[in-house]
Amino acid sequence: ATKMGLWQESFRSVEDVHGLIVLSKKKPPPERMCLYYEKLTQIFWQAKNYLFHAYACIKYFKVLQKVKPDMTEEQKGALGSQVLLAALSIPVTTERELDLDFDFDVQKEKNYRLANLLGLSSPLPRGALIADLVNKGILEI
Repeated sequence: ATKMGLWQESFRSVEDVHGLIVLSKKKPPPERMCLYYEKLTQIFWQAKNYLFHAYACIKYFKVLQKVKPDMTEEQKGALGSQVLLAALSIPVTTERELDLDFDFDVQKEKNYRLANLLGLSSPLPRGALIADLVNKGILEI
C-alpha cells in the first residue's frame, strides 16, 4: 500500500500488524520489526505527523542496529543524522499550545493510539524526545 501511495490503507495495515504483534505469543524477529518501523516512518511523514515520525525514526534506528551490527560508521552517522533531522523537524510549541492540543478528547485519543503503535505508553513532547536522543547518545554517532 505504501508503494502505491495508499496512505490511509497503509495506516490501517500497520494498525492490523500491530494488533497481531500484540496478540502474538512470540516476539516478531527484529527484521520484521525493522520493516514495520520503516513503514511507520513513511506513513507519519506523509501524514505530516512529525512528532510520531521522529519517534518511528528512533525505533527504526535502534532495531536496524540490531539487525545490521556490521554497519559502517558512515552508515550509522547517516542514520543518526536522519533521526536528528526528524527530531528537529517537529514544530516548536509552547507548553500552553501543547496543553490545548491534548485537551480535545478526539485528538488525545488519536495521539495515544499513535503512541501505542510505537510501543509508547503516551506521546511525549518534542523537548522530551530530543532529551532522550541526548541521553541515549544517538547524537554522538
